[in-house]
Amino acid sequence: MKVTDINSILNPQQNSAVKKNDSGENAFLKLLVEQLKHQDPLAPQDGAQFVAQLAQFNSLEQLISINDRLGEVLGKTTP
Repeated sequence: MKVTDINSILNPQQNSAVKKNDSGENAFLKLLVEQLKHQDPLAPQDGAQFVAQLAQFNSLEQLISINDRLGEVLGKTTP
């Protein structure tokens, strides 16, 4: 079984610099896809764990959206 470095999966073209939004949403999706690709077909992931991961992703999306909106509001209010 080949074991690869997590950084090579998350950032194949990038060195250590990670874009602002890429660090959250895309990294999580890449990990989720890799996990699904390499799971054992005879013993798939527990449904409750999968739903928990999707809920975490949904929360992450909402937090990023809130952060972006707060940044816009702060940008408009600072002189």
